[in-house]
Amino acid sequence: MKAIWSKELKNYFYSPIGYVFIGIFMLVLGILFLTTNISAGTADFAATMHTMSTFFVFLLPLLTMRSFAEERRAKTDQLLLTAPVSITKTVLGKFFACMTVLAAALLVSLVYPLILAILGSPSAGEIFSSYIGFFLMGAAGMALGILISAATQSQVVAAVATFGVYFVLLMGSTAISLISSSWIRSVLTALSLFDRMGDFTTGILGISSVLYYVSFAGVCVFLTVQLIEKRRWSVA
Repeated sequence: MKAIWSKELKNYFYSPIGYVFIGIFMLVLGILFLTTNISAGTADFAATMHTMSTFFVFLLPLLTMRSFAEERRAKTDQLLLTAPVSITKTVLGKFFACMTVLAAALLVSLVYPLILAILGSPSAGEIFSSYIGFFLMGAAGMALGILISAATQSQVVAAVATFGVYFVLLMGSTAISLISSSWIRSVLTALSLFDRMGDFTTGILGISSVLYYVSFAGVCVFLTVQLIEKRRWSVA
């Protein structure tokens, strides 16, 4: 798994993808920081991270769309399917590589709360919990994106599908007013990633929200492994 993680991480930074992801992440968060905190004169950076979570839907496909789709298109996935390395380790290696890039972006973004700490008195607890929540929400999104990438051989299809599904999960509760079916509304409320992120931005490390994000990511990773295992047996 370490070899896969290292290979994928190098691919992100030997190509522009990793730098583009971190650069856009910092740019969007910087704009939100200026408008929400500096211009408005508030030290509530957790609210800025909450807003940033909605824009993350546009960044997520950058990291996940090529995970398996590009290898299927180039037919290099046959090497993975016939390699002695387990599929689980391969999927986890790719997943952790995505998460490492996200962690790097979050680490660099700490410059913004540090600026607030110099200018004012932000709540360290709320900032800490919002970062934890964003990382967990990102894990759920990355796992979903990798699953979708494994189901197609087109990066464009993988990116669009990831955006669409993640957007529905992110904005589930917002779309409730447009839906007449009560059971669909209940499902969207339960699956809403955005609402659970709101718990973290208020300084609450809710066990249910943590378990939801971790379980969501775990299920997506499991389904990805099963999908590729099925393809592996068909090749064999």
